[in-house]
Amino acid sequence: MLRCMRPGSLRAAPLPRIALFSDVDGTLLSATDRLAISARDVSRMASDIELILASSRTLVELAALQRKLKIVAPLIAENGAVISFPARWRGSPATRRELLLLGEAASTIRPRVRRCADDAGVEITDQRDIHREHARAIRRGYSVCVRNWEGPGAERFLAALAAEGLEATRSGKWITITSGADKGMAARSVLSHARQLEAPFERSVSIGNEANDHSLLAATQTRFAIRNPRRGHHDDLLGLADVHPLSASGVRAWREALAAILTNGKP
Repeated sequence: MLRCMRPGSLRAAPLPRIALFSDVDGTLLSATDRLAISARDVSRMASDIELILASSRTLVELAALQRKLKIVAPLIAENGAVISFPARWRGSPATRRELLLLGEAASTIRPRVRRCADDAGVEITDQRDIHREHARAIRRGYSVCVRNWEGPGAERFLAALAAEGLEATRSGKWITITSGADKGMAARSVLSHARQLEAPFERSVSIGNEANDHSLLAATQTRFAIRNPRRGHHDDLLGLADVHPLSASGVRAWREALAAILTNGKP
């Protein structure tokens, strides 16, 4: 098993052998912001599993969640457009947190999104224009998040974004738009970085609930689909090869998934 030196310790501590990539909204967090796992759960699995959050949320938002759960691991933010690696991750010589930018800057994406909306005849509301102080605080820099795009022109809008080379993923009433990156690409980049550090993971696992998790689940060896309350499993995820549909959501789903992961079994 791979080992690394922990700060202040003369003994080499084993590195987690499993990379578990988890979506956040609807997977780790319920609609009422209830966490499916606790900091104690994270501590119990830390010797075997490294929990890597992957979300359309920003690094600022995800870092707050990491602190609450006492996780030390990379973060995949803004639907894969940016990755943050902690200092000395898996033996890295870096003494400060490192950023890997995979997507284009929001400042270059935004005018393209506006042009697509105009062409499709839809009105959109940018997240940064709703609560300006909040938008500045969460620092969305590599994606554009919009809502109020429903209506007769909605499908034309999505088609225009695709024709423009933009990746658009839905989450409730919001749509997050990136250029040049997605969650799956980011997960593969994390795994590649671990190999470059000569500290590869033995296994990769992912868990998600919505269409925007398709690329994330496709990027790992083992994949779990959370059951959405009242709606069931998302068809896009059930279409993936060898996906394991979890029988529930929230705490029960995570217990089911972790039991399978840690025994190298299947639900």
